[in-house]
Amino acid sequence: MENVPALLKSKRFWVSILGLIAIIVSAFEPTLATRFNEIVPAVLVIVGFLVGGYSLEDAVTASKAPKE
Repeated sequence: MENVPALLKSKRFWVSILGLIAIIVSAFEPTLATRFNEIVPAVLVIVGFLVGGYSLEDAVTASKAPKE
């Protein structure tokens, strides 16, 4: 339970949740359901790029931090 506040502050977590919501909405919305097979890969690519970008940003920030 001690990791929950850190999880709620994580950009990667919120991007993943929004991607999941987008996929669920596209599955159940009748106008989007016809394009479901196109929407899911697009959402996964976008989420993957964002999560990878945030991870790269964190790695660069950590490498620039002063070493003890």
